[in-house]
Amino acid sequence: MNTSDASRKVHNGNEREQTDANASRAPNTLRFPRLKNLTFAAVARLSARKISAGRGNIQGPRSFSTQCMDANSCPSIEPDAAMSQQAPFPFSAVVFDVFGTMVQIGQRQSPFRALMRWMRDAGRQPQPDDAARIMSQRVHLADVGKLFGMPLPDDLVAASQAALQAELNALHLFADTLRTIARLRRSRARVGVCSNLASRYGDTIISLLPPIDAYACSYEVGAINPAPAIYQHALDQLACPASEVLFIGDTPDADVDGPLKFGMAARIINRKAGQSLDTVLAGGSFSLAMREISVGVWLISQRAAGPATRSLQAHKLNTLSELR
Repeated sequence: MNTSDASRKVHNGNEREQTDANASRAPNTLRFPRLKNLTFAAVARLSARKISAGRGNIQGPRSFSTQCMDANSCPSIEPDAAMSQQAPFPFSAVVFDVFGTMVQIGQRQSPFRALMRWMRDAGRQPQPDDAARIMSQRVHLADVGKLFGMPLPDDLVAASQAALQAELNALHLFADTLRTIARLRRSRARVGVCSNLASRYGDTIISLLPPIDAYACSYEVGAINPAPAIYQHALDQLACPASEVLFIGDTPDADVDGPLKFGMAARIINRKAGQSLDTVLAGGSFSLAMREISVGVWLISQRAAGPATRSLQAHKLNTLSELR
């Protein structure tokens, strides 16, 4: 071998070493060509499903299949990767809040709040537990005045009853509610509702829903969310431990903080931002972490507020948000 041949051999060997070194540092898209066209969202979903598949509380072949978020995500996934989107569903049961989660009101009338405002204007001092007193027992609209020791004018009661009926007629399920319940059924997951409601709303909502496994309505239980008693009422019907239940709702303190303290998993849904139940149920570690960060910021702000501020906020929640 002459000197030039040896030089060429060494040069070629260095090139191969450099190529191998570059390959070892290259992203997975170079070493695994099947993934080169995947969007970030698709990769995140696949990774989340690998994490979910490893959870220890999975029982049986339950699964909750999801569809691609956009038309460009799926075509680049080869058949074996696409099958991984059918992952075992890691919960034995899902419990939903009602308003803002499964049900919406077409046009708000707020008849109970109208009566509470009239009593306030007539001299009664509002109390933080006013809404809880109404929602934790069966109270007819005409009897609200008696409950708080203030007779109500007949014309006000008649107008409020008409407003209540109009609001009940405007109740309807979100477009994905029935589909989500059916998919959970196919996944062998039990379904329940747990919500703070005046009795007239609860009766109407139950008639809109298909038969499910658990009903925990505040007026039947005698306690409002986030009291542990209302969660336990749901779990007794579901016949499974809190650790196997996912709670989904739209209010951080009642639908996330309360269920988490009780031992359930919890996720928040933001319908105003266009979130669907499918998105929340299929949430992997990335999207769930983002929701947990937002909830955590909310909880920190509440704990940082003084007692008087928290009391006022709780009062507003009870009298203005949950009481229709």
